[in-house]
Amino acid sequence: MMRLSSTLVLIGVFLSCSACGMRESEAPSAGQPPAKITFDLTQIDDTGLTGPADGRVAISYEFCIPATQAAQDEVRRLDTTVEFQPGARGRIGCTKQQILCIGSTQQQGWRAVLQKLAGLDYIARIDRSYAE
Repeated sequence: MMRLSSTLVLIGVFLSCSACGMRESEAPSAGQPPAKITFDLTQIDDTGLTGPADGRVAISYEFCIPATQAAQDEVRRLDTTVEFQPGARGRIGCTKQQILCIGSTQQQGWRAVLQKLAGLDYIARIDRSYAE
């Protein structure tokens, strides 16, 4: 009986401390789902811009979605800035069964838009996009 109690206590301690070993970048923060959004949102202001006062710019981001009209329609409803680039892999590495999507923080409610996109099961991650 004592051995079972000890085991249960240890399991409880382990479960309650399972997040203790997270690096700060992995810890959930307000407005940023962990893991799916891979770039820092804290440097972007409420208007969706970042950088010095004399050179503020929007951040572009990219993600892959299934190559279906339904997925495109859903993403377009969530993010009016999105541009679909079928056949392109992007830095993120979309497959032939996926469509590369490029969006921008230069829109009202950009944080909510990113959160909604990150909430879609078929989006694995959202990376910062660097036009080249």
